[in-house]
Amino acid sequence: ILQDLYNNGFISYWKYSFEMREAINMMESKGLIEFGSSLLSKQECDYFNYYLNRSSFNNGLDLRNKYSHGTQPNREEDMEIHKSNYIIFLRLMVLIIIKINDEICTNDELRKNN
Repeated sequence: ILQDLYNNGFISYWKYSFEMREAINMMESKGLIEFGSSLLSKQECDYFNYYLNRSSFNNGLDLRNKYSHGTQPNREEDMEIHKSNYIIFLRLMVLIIIKINDEICTNDELRKNN
């Protein structure tokens, strides 16, 4: 658990065995760790925020605002920028789909075991 926390900055509670979850609960009760209930961890949110907006990073790409407020490049020569941004959007979409699928599979697995 501690190695996972050290390497990733977060752990996925439901990926651990019942015994390990008891140890995690004990750590939480002592204030050593804290629980969250969002789909994405803080680190994952930071990754998305870097690309999509400037809420966490002032040097982020801010792609969401560029395309939602009409400030994106519009010259013919800038088509490479659009292509690059499109690939970034696709990558982010795939990551969210994988994350949602993982949550659904974990939930199904827990229901089968209970």
